[in-house]
Amino acid sequence: MKGKMTRLFITALTVFLLTAVLSATAFAASKTVATIGSTKYTSLDAAIKAVKSGETIVLKSDITTSDSITISRSGKTFTLNLNKHTITFKGSASLIVKKGTVTIRNGKIMHNKVAGTILKVSKAAMVTVKSGTYTGFISNAGTMNITKGTFSNSKSKAQADYEKNDYESVLMETRVFTNSGTLNISNGTFKCYYCGMFSNTGILNISGGVFDFKSCASPYLIHSIYNNTKNAKLTITGGTFDAGGLLDNTDGATALIKGGTFSIYSLYNEVEGSMTISDGDFKLIYAISSPGIHNYGSLTIKGGTFSSFDIEGSSEVDSDYWGVENRGGTLKVKGGTFKTLIYTESGAYNDVASIGKTTISGGTFYGKVSAYSDKYSAAVTIKGGTFKRKTTTLYAAAKGKITVSGGTFAVKKSAASSVSGSGKVTITGGTFAS
Repeated sequence: MKGKMTRLFITALTVFLLTAVLSATAFAASKTVATIGSTKYTSLDAAIKAVKSGETIVLKSDITTSDSITISRSGKTFTLNLNKHTITFKGSASLIVKKGTVTIRNGKIMHNKVAGTILKVSKAAMVTVKSGTYTGFISNAGTMNITKGTFSNSKSKAQADYEKNDYESVLMETRVFTNSGTLNISNGTFKCYYCGMFSNTGILNISGGVFDFKSCASPYLIHSIYNNTKNAKLTITGGTFDAGGLLDNTDGATALIKGGTFSIYSLYNEVEGSMTISDGDFKLIYAISSPGIHNYGSLTIKGGTFSSFDIEGSSEVDSDYWGVENRGGTLKVKGGTFKTLIYTESGAYNDVASIGKTTISGGTFYGKVSAYSDKYSAAVTIKGGTFKRKTTTLYAAAKGKITVSGGTFAVKKSAASSVSGSGKVTITGGTFAS
């Protein structure tokens, strides 16, 4: 009898467990992951395939997946409301938008890998991000608009690579955006650790937002925005940038800075780069051996305010060491306010002689204007502008040359210039203090 009761108990327990498993499986299969209106879907993929133009997919639960979620809905315009939920991708999985016009908001997208890709936008797609938190790599080949949201990379991965002096990995593996299409940013918060935030070979327009790049451990080596190739165009009209190295404009790229507030260590316009600055407030901080705005290519300044500060935040208007520096390129200054040094030198870049030429036709200057040439030519021509310094304003060293044909100077002509080596200052015009 005892054995019979044991067998009955085991049989009953088995039936109970099997029923529980089947019930759980049925529940999982019927779990609502997303909705469109009152219609429920057990997967986000199913909702994406069913959505119509003008509709909104509302996420109803967190998703963790090793499979990519693909949106390919040509001609469809819809919203993906993450509804405060999180999509976590694993392995090589990501959100891929191939076709369609999609708005994403109100949630989080991340990757379980520290350098994982979370979003890919193809050439035929348009994505607008209106809110949310995004941690990981984003690749845009289409059109992407960011009106709000928080974007960052992985601090732990970037720090580990940096401490190993693996700068290539820091640059490539921890960058947040790679853009070969059109990327428009009007607002949002962007935080980058140890690395560059943007790699741009397309069109990048920034009109607003907060860009916290000061955690970049090596601002001299690593810039927050890389604008490169001849098809690349960067336009900044607004935003607040707290950066180490702000920008490296190179390989025939074009950069236009028309506004914004910048607290930076350095900004580079390379040999083949073209840059125009027409407005903006630039705080140039001495935190590395060679800070400031460096021009090796073609730079035109039409406006803006440029000030030098030491690492403690003290003004260094009389600095002889950093500021706006023309290092073998062509610099045209037509306007702006400069509470910093204007420096021109010659040199060689990739063993090719570089001739520094600076022309000043307008602007207000509180610091020195200097020219230095050790081997090649470095020349400054002053045709106009207002020079507020009441002590030595013009300094030519080695073989550097400064020619003055115009401008208004607060210093007497006899005390306006100083030379060393074979430096030469020639004054043929201008108005000087009596």
